[in-house]
Amino acid sequence: MIDLVVIAGPIASASPPLSTASSLDQNLAAVYLACLRESGRRSMLHHLNVIAHMVRPGATVLTLPWHELRYAHTAALRSLLQERYAPATANTAVVALRRVLKECWKLGQMSAEDYRRAVELPTIKS
Repeated sequence: MIDLVVIAGPIASASPPLSTASSLDQNLAAVYLACLRESGRRSMLHHLNVIAHMVRPGATVLTLPWHELRYAHTAALRSLLQERYAPATANTAVVALRRVLKECWKLGQMSAEDYRRAVELPTIKS
């Protein structure tokens, strides 16, 4: 079981359970956020904290092991975002998720295959 909580409860998956992120210099979301302007950083930080909490209640952008997310996780997250938010807001959150996963790949924490699968999410339409 993964920790992603959906309306009906956790989703069964072949993916291993998510571990706990270690330190700030290992946190790939922090690396992504550091590349943004301050105004964008605040917005994306908010979206990433929402996503982290969806994956594991109580988790934050700094405690979630982003590099362990796989397609099963990201597809479920997209679905939850689509249900809970307006399309523009949900798509902004999906963009933030994709960008963090890109940092995971660029820094060698995720294989190219896992990255490509995890970010292959359609745009949320109104």
